[in-house]
Amino acid sequence: MADSNIVKKNMATMRKFPFISLLVFSCFYLQVYNGRVSATDTLFQGQNMTTLGQLTSYGNAFELGFFSLGSTDLYLVIRMKNVATKDIVWVAKRDLPFTGSSMILTINDGGCLVIVNGRATYRVSDDPSSSQNVSATLLDSGNLVLRDGNMDILWQSFDYPSNTFLPGMKLGYNNKTGKVWSLTSCLDQADPNKGNFELKMDPKKSNGVFLMRGTEILWMSGPWNGYGFAFMPEMLSPYIFNYFNYSMYSDENETYFSYSLYNSSVITRFIIDVTGHMRELLWFEESQQWMSIWSEPRQFCEVLNSCGPFSSCSEDTTSCRCLRGFYPSGK
Repeated sequence: MADSNIVKKNMATMRKFPFISLLVFSCFYLQVYNGRVSATDTLFQGQNMTTLGQLTSYGNAFELGFFSLGSTDLYLVIRMKNVATKDIVWVAKRDLPFTGSSMILTINDGGCLVIVNGRATYRVSDDPSSSQNVSATLLDSGNLVLRDGNMDILWQSFDYPSNTFLPGMKLGYNNKTGKVWSLTSCLDQADPNKGNFELKMDPKKSNGVFLMRGTEILWMSGPWNGYGFAFMPEMLSPYIFNYFNYSMYSDENETYFSYSLYNSSVITRFIIDVTGHMRELLWFEESQQWMSIWSEPRQFCEVLNSCGPFSSCSEDTTSCRCLRGFYPSGK
């Protein structure tokens, strides 16, 4: 009898405030409709996200979906939602463009995040340690995390960077697993496949950062001095120092460089572009554009071996000169 009275009371409340029941229904409808995802930050096991759906982080900072990078091909990407330029910060399966609209993103019975395109299945995540009650959530940091029913992280996109380094990401290596966190440039603006340049730390060298082209070192940051890298004095300039909290962490398991923001409302990204230049960018809402606050290498002569053997580099002419007694090849 008591239960009946409670039900009647709740129904009366719903009649009095019909928008409450509509709101409850609408929230559920936005998250799940026929097993498909729409307007939510989480993909649950058994749901499908089509090319028409997206995951949107809780604070609307990032979105995950199938998007074009300038051609007719589609890629599964994470991009910034809260800036007008919708910049892409992560690409799954960089070497695998899709055509058409039949792709779906789902979590299979084994707990693995996969892209299904017709009869073909492509794994996005590694094999998880758990296969039950697995979900994928896009966080406001831009990190896509795969978690089990206990909310333990099984896999995360931050462990597989593309060409963008966001606050909270790692640049370094794990001594036990051999895992390396590095940035790799894209081939060009429309092709996110791995390009010619890589930014990484080398466990065989000092705790600095190296810009590589294959096995060739093009530029180095210098060792970490407790506040910044020795060859990057701009990291300690008041303008930058007031925005960013740079840090280096090292123990017997892992060594990595990372950074965070003192003001969470600041929008920033660090990229390595197709030419091999590294840039830290800040978004300015008034002008609706990105501003580069520092870039490396700053000058042509800072690129190691830029002039080759028996020659010197001149910043005055941004060209190479042969040492005395030597002549340009072919002359």
